[in-house]
Amino acid sequence: MATKSRGQYIFEIKDWIGRTVRLTRHTLNAHKERHPEFVPYLGEAQQTIQDPDFIAKTDSNAFALFRFGLGKNLYKNLYLVVIVHYNENGGTVATHYFTSRIGDLKIVKIRHQWVSGLRYP
Repeated sequence: MATKSRGQYIFEIKDWIGRTVRLTRHTLNAHKERHPEFVPYLGEAQQTIQDPDFIAKTDSNAFALFRFGLGKNLYKNLYLVVIVHYNENGGTVATHYFTSRIGDLKIVKIRHQWVSGLRYP
């Protein structure tokens, strides 16, 4: 996994189309107490950014990157969702969490599908 930790960044990686995405130390500190899954699933969040199953657009023009099958125990059958805000310099992770719902987000790209427990492109 291409992880870098420089000063204010917890990680800096390339997304599925080569844009740089960063998680800031500020975001990590703001979320780790309210979302106990935030820190233990940093590696899985990076996997989701690099290879999401599908991408949706949020009301705030951020992108919700979904990946199934990365959680354990309580999160086993849920999607890991990473919310990324993009600009001309790349993207910044706003949060990540587990969910069973897509809600009313607009899906903009499907990259993989899960059928009978197997992931297909």
